[in-house]
Amino acid sequence: MKAFFRTLAVLLLTVLVGPCIAYADEWPYAKVSCEKDTKQVVIEELSAEEQDRIPKQPGVQDLIALTTLETRNGPSGKQDFRVRKADFWFECDIDHSHYKIKISPWKFSPKIAGMCGGYFPSIQLSVWRASRKLLDKLIFSGFCNPPESDFFIPSVRFLESERAAIVVVDSEKGPAEQRLAYAALASLRREQLHPR
Repeated sequence: MKAFFRTLAVLLLTVLVGPCIAYADEWPYAKVSCEKDTKQVVIEELSAEEQDRIPKQPGVQDLIALTTLETRNGPSGKQDFRVRKADFWFECDIDHSHYKIKISPWKFSPKIAGMCGGYFPSIQLSVWRASRKLLDKLIFSGFCNPPESDFFIPSVRFLESERAAIVVVDSEKGPAEQRLAYAALASLRREQLHPR
């Protein structure tokens, strides 16, 4: 009977802790592509197994490198926090339009431990087209509570020829694309993208 409970305990630990261990070994990064042949700008949040495996090419940025660790003294003693150190800027011309992309590291909680703090930073995206702000601070993932934690955004594509953006939203239902006109992006709130 002891062997049964030991096996059950190992199985439970593997199921419950295994995904957390796998996630902890991933290094998130942003990739911005200016695809002049298809006239689109693509912003993706990807991950590598190790920091050294993040591609070294223009438009690619390690999200953790945009942060710094700070130790702060608070009511519950000293705690470590991962806070924003810098933003990543990328610019490109598609057709006759100039796009400026700002990627900031975002975390639901700056704490580096705990249920809502143990996550790596995600993308907070702002985009300008010809000096006009198209999109303001769209957060890709990392929320702690539903309904915001029910989905994440792996990519956003800006289609110059159609003056529209395609936001890919992924959830337990699987990935789905949402097409939004440029005019609708300025007032876009993340919760509007929830896959109901």
